[in-house]
Amino acid sequence: MATLKEKILAKISQPTLMALATITEDSKPWVRYVTPMADENLTLWMATFIGSRKVAQIRKKPEVHLTVGVTTMETAESYLQIQGRAEILTDEKTKKLSGSTSSRIYSQARMIPITLCARSPLTGSNITRWGP
Repeated sequence: MATLKEKILAKISQPTLMALATITEDSKPWVRYVTPMADENLTLWMATFIGSRKVAQIRKKPEVHLTVGVTTMETAESYLQIQGRAEILTDEKTKKLSGSTSSRIYSQARMIPITLCARSPLTGSNITRWGP
């Protein structure tokens, strides 16, 4: 039987369409689709344009929320709710490290990696898994 961590990674270890929520300057939620992927430590990585709205929002208020796992109601089996703190990383070392994970995404010059770190992901307080 798969462990909780294995079940979580089964959903997010490859680039996966997720809904990312951030908070705007006037404290309103803003949701958009992103395609991050997780490493073995359950750190989520994605790339975006440095001048994007989400980067500005994350720099001011780094608390974020993601939902992933359901693509259609017919195949809805399980999903994840992930609360975490995002960090904008622009250094070359991180870009190269991230690039080895997903070189096609990170190779564009104006794209930057973002880490989304859930603070105690296996306690259930930051990642909630629904389904079998």
